[in-house]
Amino acid sequence: MFDKHAVDDYRSITAPDALRDRVFRAADKPKRLPARIVSVVGVIAACLVLLLTMTLRPHVQSDIVFSDDRSLSSTSTLNVPVSISARSNAAQYAAFTVSCEGSLTLDTDDSLFVCDEDGTFLSEFPYNTFGAVSVYWYINTPEASFTVNGVSYTLNADEDRGTFTIVQD
Repeated sequence: MFDKHAVDDYRSITAPDALRDRVFRAADKPKRLPARIVSVVGVIAACLVLLLTMTLRPHVQSDIVFSDDRSLSSTSTLNVPVSISARSNAAQYAAFTVSCEGSLTLDTDDSLFVCDEDGTFLSEFPYNTFGAVSVYWYINTPEASFTVNGVSYTLNADEDRGTFTIVQD
């Protein structure tokens, strides 16, 4: 079928030594894991990190909700009783609502005025209720604090930008 001389010429061909060494070294390397296995293991690891982070965070209240537009307003636009207006001595206020699925206990020593669902300002703290309360913070100082169900929060006012933030301590 093939010429004997052509077969002998074919068998006499040898690879250079450098090429043989590269081939043998490449064959000795361990095989890489398929990309699919690596991505599945990565997703499982990320889920475990999220799960541990969410379960190990101390004092996080998932049932407390703060609602507002995070902007400061002029006190002249707020109709409040004369006794409170005289005590406020502030140019701006922050208004927000604190709501909770169950009972809500709010306590503060700062210049916060709290009103119940009827719009009546409260003067005795801690205040216990169910549902929601409206909080008006008269900005006498750029920072105030309060607690909701035993968890401390800090209000920070940025009067230059006209905004405020609520941060859990």
